[in-house]
Amino acid sequence: MTLERETRTVSYMWTQVRSSYDRRGDHRLSTQLFLNEYVDDDGRRSLVRDISVRGVRLQRLASLSRMQRRAVGLELVLPGTSEVIWARAEPRFERLDTNFEWRGLMFAGMARKHMRLLSDYLYEQARLRHEFARALGQAAH
Repeated sequence: MTLERETRTVSYMWTQVRSSYDRRGDHRLSTQLFLNEYVDDDGRRSLVRDISVRGVRLQRLASLSRMQRRAVGLELVLPGTSEVIWARAEPRFERLDTNFEWRGLMFAGMARKHMRLLSDYLYEQARLRHEFARALGQAAH
């Protein structure tokens, strides 16, 4: 049984049907970059721990406020670019430990040009990491 749902977005944004069983199907890039997360015009700074074309895993300092369980706005700039990417994301998991809040957010809406920028960035980073690993392997021989 596959659970599917369609995300409704404004015409300039992409839409897709997602299955809850393919949530880890895309390559995730481990990273450390900051983004702004907005709920009702209240902005919070979070650290991106990994990112894919489907979503992000965030870490931030634990706060006394209750974690939000609804859609949020995200604002981020990828390294090496000057374009500000805006996206809407929905929570998939939240975890609170002694010092940090961890959130998994799935992208629910993003301008097509921003999706393409993110996709190209992830592809290029994977290519560079693969070349670096190959060079290390050849240097060891």
